[in-house]
Amino acid sequence: MASRRMLQLALVAGLALIMACGGAGGGGNNLPLTPARSLAGTWKTSIPVRVTFQTDFCNFGILEDVLWQPWAVTFVITPGAGDNDVRVEMSFQAGSFTPIAHSCSSSGAFAEPSPISLTGTISSTNLVLRKGVDQVGNFNFTTSILTGTFDYLYRGAYDQREYTAPNALILLKQ
Repeated sequence: MASRRMLQLALVAGLALIMACGGAGGGGNNLPLTPARSLAGTWKTSIPVRVTFQTDFCNFGILEDVLWQPWAVTFVITPGAGDNDVRVEMSFQAGSFTPIAHSCSSSGAFAEPSPISLTGTISSTNLVLRKGVDQVGNFNFTTSILTGTFDYLYRGAYDQREYTAPNALILLKQ
């Protein structure tokens, strides 16, 4: 019986804390979540990351892996419009394409131009990257390491997607 009473008291205390902080919806005082650490500066990969290219060049509407390419990536991160916003100039030195067996004789893939201008939103130790309205990256960070995934889909006459394996893009603060 005593443990049930302790649970009830804990629930009441928890609800009081939620309400004091603005309720379950987070409305409260509308203070923004601030980043745990500053990301401004230059970040680089120490080893190139494998970027896989998919196209629907041979089978319209069906993306398939056609090539991969090593990228030595650099992020130059500067403050954005709001407290939790950043601008990211993603540049890379690309190695040679390596073909991946696929359904036809041509890949239709093209080299991505460097640099790519991105925007980011920071929440605690997470950074979400966007190109326009499309999410293209999701990273976790410490004071010296950014670890995440890059995944960009370009829609044109045919589609091309460039992506890394999950958490394969690792950048170190310079």
